[in-house]
Amino acid sequence: MARLFTAVRIPEHLVPVIAELEAQLPSNGLKLVRPEIAHITLRFIGEVAEEKVPPIVDALRSVRMHRFDALLRGMGAFPSPRRARVVWMGCEGEFASLFKKVEDALCSTGMNRERKQYHPHLTLARVKRLTREDGTRLEEVISRHKSTQFGGFEVGEFVLFESTLRKEGPTYQEIEAFTLEE
Repeated sequence: MARLFTAVRIPEHLVPVIAELEAQLPSNGLKLVRPEIAHITLRFIGEVAEEKVPPIVDALRSVRMHRFDALLRGMGAFPSPRRARVVWMGCEGEFASLFKKVEDALCSTGMNRERKQYHPHLTLARVKRLTREDGTRLEEVISRHKSTQFGGFEVGEFVLFESTLRKEGPTYQEIEAFTLEE
């Protein structure tokens, strides 16, 4: 079995920006995403049998879309800063259009449609358990960066990754990158 997802990689020049923002977060009660593996998930596919991977790759090769400019802006939490489970950095650009094209391609292989509405974001941390003090600090950091522009980049490809969960954190292996049109 392979645990798969599609995502847009974050360019190297933005990795220090992510690290700097994560350094402002409370040091206890959060599981931070390592900045060097940060990404914008398009579609989490989940566990699939190995023989299903080639048809998924073939379907994703059919996605046609032009490159687009993206901007990392703002910060927030799901479901809300006060009851945070996931802390995120906002993403602007044509991610919803790319998600729809990826979703259509995956559904052509017999996969079910994603039930949740797509909200493009870069996960910074998952909340484990926060003290009241750390929760207040988290809310302050989110409020301070509610509309901060962190940087832009061109989205020229998306990637199919295999995720392996380990005690020290996940590792991602690229299966294939799919280039967007000029």
